[in-house]
Amino acid sequence: MPMISNRDRVAHHGNWVGQDLQAEVVPHVEAWRLFSSGHLLHRRVVATDLRDAAELRPDAPDATGAVAVWDVLLYLVEVAELGARYATALSVDTVSINVSVHNIAGRELISGDWKRELHGTYVTQAESLTASVVLAAPALLASPRTVGVDLTQQILRKFGLSVADKILMEWQDGILDKTHDPL
Repeated sequence: MPMISNRDRVAHHGNWVGQDLQAEVVPHVEAWRLFSSGHLLHRRVVATDLRDAAELRPDAPDATGAVAVWDVLLYLVEVAELGARYATALSVDTVSINVSVHNIAGRELISGDWKRELHGTYVTQAESLTASVVLAAPALLASPRTVGVDLTQQILRKFGLSVADKILMEWQDGILDKTHDPL
């Protein structure tokens, strides 16, 4: 995170570099800007908006769309891991991570995984959901996954979902195990 395409040139500007990526080969749309100040702005489309699969559709009849727990979880763990790499590369004392999910009103939080069900309906009416953390660099370096899970929990709670951190860690482990299986 962010995805860097070899097909498109990285745009170089006075105080930032970045790319705007469209879903050409894989269902993925994002834009990113890395500033000389050390700030990173990353915008991406949630997976449920780019994939047409039954397990990614909302169950609530009045929901305007869905957001999959695994999409939030994997992304925010990646964000925390990038923050840890930033802390190392830039030799900073503290790292601030601020995440916002916009245009979310009416969306239902879904599992997105047929093997894991959410018991209940979790629809937000908020236009935006936010999560943030400010940490000393050593704390982030010690456990970026835990920080990613904490950020995920902040978003999930705003949908009304309460789930144990251990479950999210196991969920991420299960997803990673699938991606590393030999063919």
